[in-house]
Amino acid sequence: MNQRPNILWIGVDQMRYDTLGSSGNTVCQTPNLDRIAAQGVTFDRAYCPVTLCTPARASMFTGQHAFNHGMLTNCEFYHTIAPELPDPSMFLHPRLAAQGYALGYAGKWHVGTEKGPADYGWEGMNIAG
Repeated sequence: MNQRPNILWIGVDQMRYDTLGSSGNTVCQTPNLDRIAAQGVTFDRAYCPVTLCTPARASMFTGQHAFNHGMLTNCEFYHTIAPELPDPSMFLHPRLAAQGYALGYAGKWHVGTEKGPADYGWEGMNIAG
């Protein structure tokens, strides 16, 4: 019987790859993240597709470049191009839900100004902001 793997996706702002002890850092103490890295998969050649938070998060959630998903600036800027993700069907997580995964979201949302994670099917602790 094949068992689905558990997936824990941790996304952080402004953290270099070599911040973790598991990446060789001897100054920063990150024992819990090091333990998770040792028991799972890490992406040592992952690159941010864009420097701003909202477009980068939208790219992570959709698998698309900012010019494809339409969020080109941070959503709270007065000159925002898209205050919400234009097409919510772009999100990748509904595909996981269709496979029976329970979806939880905690932390900064920053992919819209009116809607939050619960509006897109995330369960559990939803902290928009």
